[in-house]
Amino acid sequence: MPKITVMGVPRETEIERIPLDKIRLDLSNVRFDHLKGPLDEQKIEEWIWDEEDTRALMRAIIASKGLTNRPVIIPNGGGTYVVKEGNRRIVALRKIKEAMNKGKITESDFPEDYLNEVECEVLPADMPEIEVDIYLAREHVTGKREWAALNQASHFYSLYLDHSLPYDKIVDLLEVSKATVVRAINALKASKEYLGQNPDDALGIRRYTYFDEFFKKKDIREAYKMDPTLLNKFYKWISEDKFREHRQVRRLPEVLENPKAIEALENANMDEAIKVVEAGVPPHMREPSYALIQSTIEVMQSMPRSEIAAIRQDQTKYSLIKTLQSEVEALVEEIEEKKA
Repeated sequence: MPKITVMGVPRETEIERIPLDKIRLDLSNVRFDHLKGPLDEQKIEEWIWDEEDTRALMRAIIASKGLTNRPVIIPNGGGTYVVKEGNRRIVALRKIKEAMNKGKITESDFPEDYLNEVECEVLPADMPEIEVDIYLAREHVTGKREWAALNQASHFYSLYLDHSLPYDKIVDLLEVSKATVVRAINALKASKEYLGQNPDDALGIRRYTYFDEFFKKKDIREAYKMDPTLLNKFYKWISEDKFREHRQVRRLPEVLENPKAIEALENANMDEAIKVVEAGVPPHMREPSYALIQSTIEVMQSMPRSEIAAIRQDQTKYSLIKTLQSEVEALVEEIEEKKA
């Protein structure tokens, strides 16, 4: 029986095998805020299954013949439980069971018993919501497994707005930087405001990544301070599909400094705006060495979170990054010495 302590209160969780048909999806999850109409189990399941990540997860579960991480659930009354972490895993298991019932998957592909009962971590029924949020944030924001940026932000957001915890308290509880907390809350707040204005956006709450990039860049934050209308302009650009994907937001500071690039963004899209910016790059900056440096910067800026997480587990990759850091620092020192 695992024992945990949250905000000074000792709690005991149980590791139990729970019938799959007794586990309910969490309809209050931030991912579903943008969905129209009353939410029910079927609608949420369809939305989760529509994500490519869920189908990829199902294939991974079949390949490994089970889950790597237990879902975290809490009693919901009447013998049922609500998922507090692991909605996608539960949907994937349901789809595997459905495929097995149709004969598309056999027991040689996946153990049928595994689909009757799922090993879960069961939180105490009387555990207050604020403690649940803090516990899950500790486990998956600062622990060895990282949640997606949106899920992290939802916990910060809930602790700050729903439970009225100040930034500094959240920082102390979760051992994260204040800048990370503030950025995530601002990004999720902006995402919700944008979706309130654009409820038909097909990406829905997944637009969060655009706002995460917006508030991550210091140059964009500074521009926003100078021009409070910038965020509303950003809403408009997103709604008009000016950005091909969220990483293009990282180039926004360069565009904002160039009136012709801004005009290209307004009249066309970010691709055209970037062309205007790059057309103005001095010839000497197009030399092979500088082009390679620029491409390295772009690779590092666009590196997926999953790849960054993998580096922590791979000493060879980590050493390579550290070597790059050392070489850059040495080059900067040499340049500054000669300037002096």
